[in-house]
Amino acid sequence: MKIPEFNLDQRRAIAIFAIAATYDLSTVDIYKVSHHGSRFRSDLFDRELNPDLALISAGAGNPFGHPADETLEKFQSSLIGRTDQMGTIRVRWWPLEISH
Repeated sequence: MKIPEFNLDQRRAIAIFAIAATYDLSTVDIYKVSHHGSRFRSDLFDRELNPDLALISAGAGNPFGHPADETLEKFQSSLIGRTDQMGTIRVRWWPLEISH
């Protein structure tokens, strides 16, 4: 039997689906947003997540416009920590707060 070959995007999609199908992502409290908050993130993950805190690591004034407006809108009900605005972020778990 020949095993089908998948390109990188297909392999990535399969892995994301497997993780989302295996774990209850709705229980995630703190989420480090992928790909600097780019609009090219996994919608499958984002639909399942409702974190208390979303951390976005992006450089100030980066030429890519990270984080994307779509990302910020998705996590608007979460406390958002952005390194492009805050620099280094310190997280205190209880009570949940962020500082720089």
